[in-house]
Amino acid sequence: MPKRLKNKTVLITGASGDIGFACAEMCASEGANLILHFFKNKKGVGDFVRDHPELKISLINCDATSIAVKKQITKGLKSIKSKRIDVLVNSVGDLIGRKKFENLDWDFIQKTIDVNVKSAFLFTRYSRPYMGKGSSIIFIS
Repeated sequence: MPKRLKNKTVLITGASGDIGFACAEMCASEGANLILHFFKNKKGVGDFVRDHPELKISLINCDATSIAVKKQITKGLKSIKSKRIDVLVNSVGDLIGRKKFENLDWDFIQKTIDVNVKSAFLFTRYSRPYMGKGSSIIFIS
């Protein structure tokens, strides 16, 4: 059976987390070249790379809420010698904490928005120039 993502490049944000890691596994099984984003959990993506020596995989490490995303996407594409992103999977997200509504403060709300919304905006904005006709953007929330 042909691999549906052979010769395609997939960028997965939050690839060291449970959902992002599962997305990476699925894309790997379909033969994709992968750009895996992580921030703090290098071991998670490092284990993935070790288990998939047959794939072209680039790791990018940055705070997904910072402008550094732009430079890291370019670096990731160069690393796997790709000029195109065929699929972007925005799976960065985190449960910042649990608070009762009456205890919410603006700093907590802003951090939640940054991690769960701003990160997807930045990765989409800076990936879009590398995406052409037929490319896909997937948002996981």
